[in-house]
Amino acid sequence: MNNWQNWAVALILLLCIVRIGQSIYSFFRGVKEKRNPCANCATGCELKNLYEKKRSECSEERKETKKKCKESVLFFTSGTTGANKCVMLSEENILSDIYGACSIFKPNGDVFACLPFHHAFGLITSILKPFFYNETIFINNSLKNILTDLKISRPNTMFVVPTFIETFYKQIWKNAKKNKKTHLLKSMIKTSKMLLKIGIDLRKQLFKSIHNSFGGNIEYIICGGAYLDPKYIIFFRSIGINILNGYGITECSPVVAVNRNHYYRDGSVGQIVKGAEIKIKENEILVKGKMVMLGFYKDKKATDEVLKDGYFHTGDFGYIDKDGFLFITGRKKNLIILSNGENISPELIEEELSHDEAVSEIIVYENNNKLLAEIYPREEYLGNESY
Repeated sequence: MNNWQNWAVALILLLCIVRIGQSIYSFFRGVKEKRNPCANCATGCELKNLYEKKRSECSEERKETKKKCKESVLFFTSGTTGANKCVMLSEENILSDIYGACSIFKPNGDVFACLPFHHAFGLITSILKPFFYNETIFINNSLKNILTDLKISRPNTMFVVPTFIETFYKQIWKNAKKNKKTHLLKSMIKTSKMLLKIGIDLRKQLFKSIHNSFGGNIEYIICGGAYLDPKYIIFFRSIGINILNGYGITECSPVVAVNRNHYYRDGSVGQIVKGAEIKIKENEILVKGKMVMLGFYKDKKATDEVLKDGYFHTGDFGYIDKDGFLFITGRKKNLIILSNGENISPELIEEELSHDEAVSEIIVYENNNKLLAEIYPREEYLGNESY
């Protein structure tokens, strides 16, 4: 072995001995903690009582003010799947989604907010929902200062879109390569996974420098807004940071599903929030509940196209597995129908091809009844004809 490898093995063995010693000491002192796997889940009696109390208070307030179905805020959709639309949300819409999402996930400390407040995800999810738990919220003043602000605020939880995750991932490996520690990082991840199998969690100690770049206390990163490759979730979990993927849409105030603190499924967007009723019709996800919008502002035609029989038609394809986890498989407007009648979601093909290490960006489309893929390679593979 090289000298640094000897030191690495010695450090790991020392940490293991310390950890085992602590467990033995706690056992004989009779103070070993008996952990409840759902102790930190947002599904206990405490949350239930708080939920019922706040729901009752807000219900009385609505009766008094007669504002139950009045629009309180207007959000413009991003327009990524068509023309921008103005979504009307009421207090009941927003409060229902706050209660529903908070029954699924609970932050264990301070929250870091770095998403724009003119989006429902940035305002309702990363600001109003932490307020429900009386958590301190740190607001990032500029994306240029995000790493600095993370170190100052030292949050437990942050809410982001996939671009942040992908950037963090690339930066971690870039720094490892720059410091000639790529092999060491891979070895430490492998060692950490083996230790976890025997109940020894040393991820915070082994990957302390990475955790420190997030402030040192980061435990959860909630991600939504677009597709996230499960490889990022697996990687960050291996270094001690849990990425919990979720699914939402502005018209639903916005969260529809999210993975739980201690009960999650890679590749899924989590379980359905309390109060939402989901139906899968012809592969499309339909949502019903008090979190569904009042409609589009001064656009009855567009409203009638998506609100039918009490359900909001999301335009997203997906399915729910036997354990209640929701999976997104594509977008209705992107569906490709070939001359043989076969329906193809390009997102599924793009996901599979994106696993190739040389692929940076990819788009799959139909041309003259043929499927085509345009690929933009990663910088290190540009001009590499042999590959």
